[in-house]
Amino acid sequence: MSTGNTAATGEEFGEGRLYAFPDDTKAGGFGLVTRQEVEAAHEEALELEEWYWDAVEEFHAEWENRLEGLREDPCDEFDKEVAWELVDGGFLKLPTISCPKGLGTCDIEEIGGGLTHSEVMRALATRQERTHGVSSVDAGPASLALGEFDGGERHLFYRGRLNYLFGKAGAGKTNLLIKVATECVRRREFVVWLNFEDMPASDIRQQMVFQGVPEALVRTHFLVYDKPENAPAVRAMVSLVIIDAVNPCIGFMGKNPMVDPTAMDEMRARYFTPFTARNPDVTGIAIDHVGQGREAQERPSGHHRKMDLFQGAAYRLAPNRDGYEGDWGYSTLYLAKDNKRKTRIRVGERAGYMIMDSSGDSGQLNIRLVTEEPTGTSHTPEREKAKAVEGNSTRAIAERLLAQAGDDGLSRKDWGDAIFTELIAVKPDGTRHRGDIADNISKLRKAGVVGETADGNFIHLPTVNPLD
Repeated sequence: MSTGNTAATGEEFGEGRLYAFPDDTKAGGFGLVTRQEVEAAHEEALELEEWYWDAVEEFHAEWENRLEGLREDPCDEFDKEVAWELVDGGFLKLPTISCPKGLGTCDIEEIGGGLTHSEVMRALATRQERTHGVSSVDAGPASLALGEFDGGERHLFYRGRLNYLFGKAGAGKTNLLIKVATECVRRREFVVWLNFEDMPASDIRQQMVFQGVPEALVRTHFLVYDKPENAPAVRAMVSLVIIDAVNPCIGFMGKNPMVDPTAMDEMRARYFTPFTARNPDVTGIAIDHVGQGREAQERPSGHHRKMDLFQGAAYRLAPNRDGYEGDWGYSTLYLAKDNKRKTRIRVGERAGYMIMDSSGDSGQLNIRLVTEEPTGTSHTPEREKAKAVEGNSTRAIAERLLAQAGDDGLSRKDWGDAIFTELIAVKPDGTRHRGDIADNISKLRKAGVVGETADGNFIHLPTVNPLD
């Protein structure tokens, strides 16, 4: 019965309690059903239709995810040749995606999803281990695949590696990694967030909802664990693990992050490595804070072993413009480490900017990664552009002049005068220049790229200094 048939064909009997339907197989050429049977069939048809469209949506999401994987990690000719040997030997199962056959039925057909290079390599490693007793399950080639910039041409973090993000409180570290986690969750990949901060797990999940992810999807694919003793046993294959945050995690293990050189290794062994046993391509990102002293604001706090541990990409996030609900703000990302050399950015240089914008009509928080500084550009809300353009150019000039001064630096007066001279050359109307200079010097110091010498001169700081 289709969902459109809300009335029966034929005569009605018994004050509306029975319906007659043409049926050549019955005596008299018709059959009888009760009103309750009609309503039950109609309700069943509606449920079946709802199931069908949900199943179609899920199929398309899985299919797009599979196609993306095939594009990023295609098989070569030998992969295709050896795949059948692996299938015949029981080491590899060809992936399939469930697709509903048609509206009005609950039948499912399995459609082949194709194989990636990494899937074939993992099956080969399994065969080698079982046949020869040699374990060789490795992560795939290092590729920047998470933390997508506008346009999709750049990413921040390496898949299959342990990455690192540190910065001052309020810089937006959690917002940035929630944004990264949403990329996985929207592809129906599982994310584990190991929470060692005091923020409740419900608040962390709500932040993802605030970034526009459906709550049902958050609850099924975003798994938040408060202070687990060890890596939780997750039945699903996990794509991303977030450790939030390093120092509280190390303290929870009973170690001192400031003096214990083995603490980071134990943290990795306890909270990241177990996930790689099931998925060698799982990505890890650890969150950390900067040092407490004034001279330590551009590096992570604690033992120097921290930086040695991370074989993915490491970034420092520095706040520039505080944001709040109903407004927008942004922070700068500086590259701190990149052993794989795929970011095409030198250590200490800007890697991009993170915009935190909740000024739209939806009220949601929109997190974006961009390459241009979002002051006086197309990223800036219209109401901010006019007053921001001049400040942006002032800041760029100020930082360049200080970097050119080298280790001797510049006094506050000499620096301000040099900035003013350059600004007057390009913008003769200097009525606002002095105010912009003071404002942007303050912002540069807040961002942690300006320090002071013993005699009080300002100097340009590298974004990451060796730890003492």
